[in-house]
Parts: sequence; C-alpha cells; structure tokens
Amino acid sequence: MVYISGGKANLILENLTIQNTDTNDQSEAIATDGTGNLAAYNCSFLSHQDTIRTVGKAWFYKCYVEGDVDFLWMESPGKVALYEACVLRAVNDRTDKAYFAAPRMSRASKVNKGLVIYNSTLEAEDMEVYLGRNVWPGSEEYKNVAVIGSTFYGTLHGDVWYRDADGTSDQQHVGFKTDSNFGRSSKGNGTILTSAAVSAEYGGRTNIMNRVYDTIAQRFKPEQESTHWDINKLAADRNWNVVTDTSKHLLDGETETVTVSYDLSGETLPSELTITGFTHHSSGSATGGNGSTITVPLTGKAVVTVTGIYSGNGTIKAGEQGEAVYDFGTGSTSKSAEKGYVVYNASATSVIIAPTSSTYITKIEVEYDNTVTFTPVTAIAVSGDSTTYTVGVPLKLSAAVTPGNATNRDVKWSSSDEAVGKIDEYSGTVTFASAGQVTFTATARDGSGKSGTITCTPEAATWTSAEWYDSKDSSSTTASGNGTGLGGSAGENNSVFTLGAGVGGVTLGGAKTVTGINNEALKISTGLKMNSSGTVTFSVTKNATVLVKTGHCPTGSNATNDTLKITASNGTATADASNPSEKPTADADYKWTLTPGTYTIGRGGSGYGPSIYYVRVDITE
Repeated sequence: MVYISGGKANLILENLTIQNTDTNDQSEAIATDGTGNLAAYNCSFLSHQDTIRTVGKAWFYKCYVEGDVDFLWMESPGKVALYEACVLRAVNDRTDKAYFAAPRMSRASKVNKGLVIYNSTLEAEDMEVYLGRNVWPGSEEYKNVAVIGSTFYGTLHGDVWYRDADGTSDQQHVGFKTDSNFGRSSKGNGTILTSAAVSAEYGGRTNIMNRVYDTIAQRFKPEQESTHWDINKLAADRNWNVVTDTSKHLLDGETETVTVSYDLSGETLPSELTITGFTHHSSGSATGGNGSTITVPLTGKAVVTVTGIYSGNGTIKAGEQGEAVYDFGTGSTSKSAEKGYVVYNASATSVIIAPTSSTYITKIEVEYDNTVTFTPVTAIAVSGDSTTYTVGVPLKLSAAVTPGNATNRDVKWSSSDEAVGKIDEYSGTVTFASAGQVTFTATARDGSGKSGTITCTPEAATWTSAEWYDSKDSSSTTASGNGTGLGGSAGENNSVFTLGAGVGGVTLGGAKTVTGINNEALKISTGLKMNSSGTVTFSVTKNATVLVKTGHCPTGSNATNDTLKITASNGTATADASNPSEKPTADADYKWTLTPGTYTIGRGGSGYGPSIYYVRVDITE
C-alpha cells in the first residue's frame, strides 16, 4: 500500500492506520527498499502475509501490527527494525500457521541488530505459531531476530523457531535469540541470550539501533558515526510520548574507532597505497592479476576489509602473521563480496593484497582497533559432501575449524597424490584423475600449524546407465554415486510445491509411471520445482545421453513459466531438436547428448521451471 522504492529518503508516520485488504501472498501494508530511516509512532499496519518489509533502519513505537505469515520481514540489505512497546498479533482468518518474523540480512563484515521485538506484546489467535522462521535455509544470508523484554499470549509451538537461522555458530551474536522470558526450542533452534548479553547489547533503543556485530573482530562495537541515528532526538522534536532511554551506543571503556577508506572505483587510484600491476577498470574497480600487489600502510592494530566484485582469488597478509585468502567470485560487476583480515600485531606497518587470479577490487577499509587479539586454531576436522568417490565425479571438501572464534579460520588444501586426486588449494574442490588412494589435507593459514585430513579411495566409473528420481520427502540416487539428488532438501524447502485437487498438472507426491533402466516400470512421485534449489548434477567420463522427464504446472503461483537448461563445468551438451525452447505447455521430455564432463540441469532463467520426475543418463560408447 505504501512503497518506498529506493534512495535515501526518510519517512515519519504518526497516528495512521494502513491496511492492505489483499489476502494473496506478499501483501505489504508498507514496504521499503531504500536506505533511509523509517519511524512510526502510534500507527496500525494491517494485512496478512508480509505486512511490513524494511531495508534501512526502522523504529516502530506503540504501533499495532497484524498479519500471519512472515508479517514482520526484512530484505537482504536490511539493517535494523526495532518494534518497541508494540502489539504484534498473529491472526488466523486466512491460514492455520503463522510466523511473526522472517528477516534476511546480507553476510557482511558489519551486521546490524536485525529485527528486534523489544518490550512488546505478542498475541496469537488459535493456530500453530512460531516466533520466526528461516525461509531460505542454507542461503548466503544471515537471519537475525531478537525478542527482548516481551510477553507472548497464545500457544507458541514447542520448536519456537521454524528451522535455524544461518547465523553465527552460537547465535548469541547473529541468529534467532530470546531472553529468559521464553523457553528453549524443543529442536535446539535459536538460543536464549545470557543476561550479560541482554544488558550490554539490548539495553535500549539507542544501543539496539547503533551498535553492530563485527564478524571479523568477532565482537559488538559502536557503529560508525556517519550512520548513527539519534532517535531520542527525533522523538523529542516530534513531541512523542516515549519511555526515557538511557542506553548508549558507546559502552563504558570503549572508544570510537578510526576508519580510513580507500576508494578504488575511480580512474585515479589512491596515491596513499603502493600499487603494482593494478589498473582502472570500466566496472568501477581496480583490476590486477597474478604478480600484482596492493600495499596498504598501517599505524597499529586494525581490521582490514577488502571489497571486490566479479572474480578474483588471492591472499591478504601483514608482516609475520598468517595469511587469509579471498574469493570475489560473484560473477557480477554489480554484486560485491567482502573479505576481512585482523591485524593483531601492533608492529605491523603494512598489509599486502596479492592476487593469484584476475581480481577486481572496489574498496579497502582499515578500521583501527587496539582491542583485537589473536586466537589460534587448535584443531581442524575435514569432511566431504559425499562418501562415494568416483573418477570424474567432483567432490567438495570442507574444514570445520576449532575454536569457532579463531581469528583466522582460513585453510590451505593439498593432495598427497595429484595423479589420483587434485584439489584447489583455496576452495577445497577435488577432481579425481584415476583410481587409487589419496589423502587431502587442510592446513591452518594462521601459522598455528594445525591440520586435518581425509583419505579417499576413488574407483573407476564402470556404470553404463544411471537414474535419479524424486519422492515426496527425500531425494534418491543410484548406487553408482554419480550424481547429487534433486534439489538436496526436498519436502520442506522452497523447491517443493502443492497444487489443489482438480487443478490438473503436477501435484506433490502424485504418481507417474516411467520406463527405467532395463525397461522396468518405475512408479515415482513428483513435486520438485526447478527454482534456484532444484538442480541435479552428475559427471560422465565417456560420451553419453541424458533424458529428463518433467511435469508441467498450469496455473496458480507455482505455474511453470520457465524452461530447463543444462550447463557444463567442462564438456559439451548438445540439445535434441525436440526440446522445448521456451516454457513448456505440458509435460515434456528434454534430451541432450554429452561429451565427458560435469553437468548441472536447472531452470533456464529466474522463473519456475517444470518439475522433474526422472533423470536418466546412458553411456553411448
């Protein structure tokens, strides 16, 4: 109903009721996409799903908010939305399940407090209700909610939170949090904040609004003065009747940090930096490759944050400290990535950024902080995304570093026998070259010398046919182990949808019979929608064909509006002439002939591709 589309405009609302009477999905009463501040005093916002959406800083005081699904939510650039002395009511006239909050927050070096329900009343009609949910599990986003000093009237689901938050490991800093007014989740989702954390970081509106969590230094700190919002002055200027706030953005014993920023987006690169091999790029960045360096001067302990776009790998190192590694592989000149590095050695005079591949850097920020210390790595545990190892099939390794608050958690990967298996030293991606046994090692880059290993015994790919098909609640693969399941987590994630009876087309769990390997009839179910999660990946070491049988969803919000495509990390796929070139209008088959390589099948664009019933790969030579 009210939409602030962008820019830095501020908005102040007083004594208003804004109602969206649309009962369809995503019916905001008010939505913001700009970076400006929003303040609402003595207002009511009425809708159902997604009643309020915020991005910049927002303060709601003595407001009434009504809705059901995710009715307090935040888009990924979101900062902080404080609901203070409000009444938040979940209504059941449209659905029997409600979630108060569903925030998204971009992973960045500085994370604001997110969505905070403070000294408020939460009410729920007779229905299944959660404080909040993670709609996008496993995504590259934090979900950050705190419920402090508030009272709940109704029946709260024993899980409290629907899924976990993809936040910091303890969620005391970023994640799903409550104070002691709420019991623990029956599933262990979220956390209850310590009284010390509540007192220090949720002591009042100034504190909540103007302190951030530094994911690099791993502590809360005052926000930079340029983004500080004095909401108490706003209330006084507007003559609002608000509770006195005595909290501070700068805690006792803290000092304001000094930040030096270097802008590398212009045609003239900063003269304060020593730059070798980097040149200006039309994307608004400085670009350099292997052998190039940027040397940043230092005058003390600091947190150094390097921001890049599009692509790039390399190292960041100060003096005798261990190195960190960066990966700016966003694939877009409009999407950035950050890498932070703690310089804990006060005698270090510079930090050096050294690319190992073409790197695009837009900004370097040095925030001086005399409180940073060094916590070394004490152990590393290595695991893989598969326990079946086949020549030609990629494997992704990961390293769990202990403790979770180690200052530098980066590792360097190595292989004991590259004739059997090669590994990318930065990403941990394995390529098996031949059958045998190989040990991969992850070594801490912080100088502690700690390492972890995994031993793999890849076998030659001897299969001639393999098939994958989905079921209602899980994914299946053949015993050959030559592919991932369809979409990973089915059943509860966004890849799965349901159509009502009589609509026609695809229904979750609906049966369909296809002809499988050896001409046997397979009665399988479907329901996997080809969105960003719905993909199938497989590798072949010989020429092959792939057949994908798909279902069509004709109507509703899940209607098929996209086609399928196949992409190759290596190898070539040639489409059959019968493949739908646009979105299909009925159940359809897709066929490709393949050369040796690794392939991923997914939606063609950004819409909803057809659901997959069945994938079959046959070796043809």
